[in-house]
Amino acid sequence: MLVVIFVSSGTLFLVRYSDTHWSEALWCLGIPAGLIGTTIGLTSMSDYSEPKTLNAAWPYLIIVTLYGAFFSTIGYFSLAGKADTKSVHKKPNLFHFIFLVLLPIGAVIVYIAFHNSTSFISVQALAIFSTMFALATLLKKKISLRDIAEIGLFGSILCLVLALIVWYSTEINSTNFALTGLLYGLLIYMLSYIASPLFSKTPENTLDVGRGNWHWIEVTSFMLFMLFAPETIREGLVNESEYEIQNKERMELVERIKILENKLEVLEKD
Repeated sequence: MLVVIFVSSGTLFLVRYSDTHWSEALWCLGIPAGLIGTTIGLTSMSDYSEPKTLNAAWPYLIIVTLYGAFFSTIGYFSLAGKADTKSVHKKPNLFHFIFLVLLPIGAVIVYIAFHNSTSFISVQALAIFSTMFALATLLKKKISLRDIAEIGLFGSILCLVLALIVWYSTEINSTNFALTGLLYGLLIYMLSYIASPLFSKTPENTLDVGRGNWHWIEVTSFMLFMLFAPETIREGLVNESEYEIQNKERMELVERIKILENKLEVLEKD
């Protein structure tokens, strides 16, 4: 549901209010939407799940990214057949962007937050992104769409690095800090691409989506396997061996207890 709503709302806005072909929109939006879904799922589960439950849910979390990659694949292989003719499109405004994009995306996130009793608000992550936007505003006369997307990527990397630094702190929830920082950056990146019809079509406002998607896959993969790495085959075999040893020792203790109980019964009879 999350991937379909994110991709369809963005595609509808881009196709209706720009010369973007639907295949290009699917290709660009699929992977970020899938990564957002996986990040939201991890944020929800990390708040209340036990390690065993998280391991069992790992395939379901990764398959959300696979859904997004499926949409991107459809769009990529449909790019060759798109029409080169330019048609007339309506000029978008902020109201169209809010109604067609922000409201559906916000509604899905709020629904997941209430349904799973999860907070997607991190003061530390918000402070990082606010500081970066403030510095960009002070250092640059005009912030372009590409700058906003780069701030989203760099902000997520910075949140992840800082979360690893304060990992053993008792005052900061490092896991929530890293995940929400990644979520904010992905949302900024995806919304920057969808909002491109609202800006003038210049090189500064044109995103290199192929490179951007690749970097986001790298950052997300690093975060996932750094914080939530699934159990390897070696670890599974070691745990299984340790379990067999513990089970054997437990059975021996049970047998000894039975022998002692029998001896106590004989003594009581005597």
